[in-house]
Amino acid sequence: MPLGADRRRAAAVAALLGAFAIGAGLTALTMGSRRATVLSMAPAPITAMRDWSPVAVRGDVAEVFGNKFIVADDSGRALVDTGRAGEGGTLVARSEAVTDRSSACSCWRTAGNRASSVR
Repeated sequence: MPLGADRRRAAAVAALLGAFAIGAGLTALTMGSRRATVLSMAPAPITAMRDWSPVAVRGDVAEVFGNKFIVADDSGRALVDTGRAGEGGTLVARSEAVTDRSSACSCWRTAGNRASSVR
């Protein structure tokens, strides 16, 4: 194999590795710079919650289960999954009045004996 071919192959490998490193760096930067979206909406009754839509509910904490809690108002109850922020069960307390505004929280509402998922 000629000496020039080895140099070209090494240069091509170095260029590919450099492109990969740049792509990985840019991906890491964009993933780290995501900001939470702030939604301005009035709280609605729990029974008005719709699937796959932003939600805002106001009520009292009925029960706490680790990183999940049940918020209840006059119209129904909803299970709110707080994710890592609520681990340990210290984010909210029973009987505490809360207003939850979220575009991506995992919530389940109950109306009568029917439960449905709201995200």
